Amino acid sequence: MQTKARVVPVITSAEIERDAHGAFRHYRASHPFAMLETGGYVMLRHDDVSRLTRDPRLRLQVDDL
Repeated sequence: MQTKARVVPVITSAEIERDAHGAFRHYRASHPFAMLETGGYVMLRHDDVSRLTRDPRLRLQVDDL
């Protein structure tokens, strides 16, 4: 059985300049995160960001400094 590949949306600079809140709202409805055209990723949903900030696997350890 084939699984459908998920496509990560790319938010363009033009979309952000035109209406940043509208662009994020549009992608948030169907994706938990998006890639920025300029590089990097943004989390779009509050619950996902909150969950990530509490995840101990993502915390910087003193030994890592």
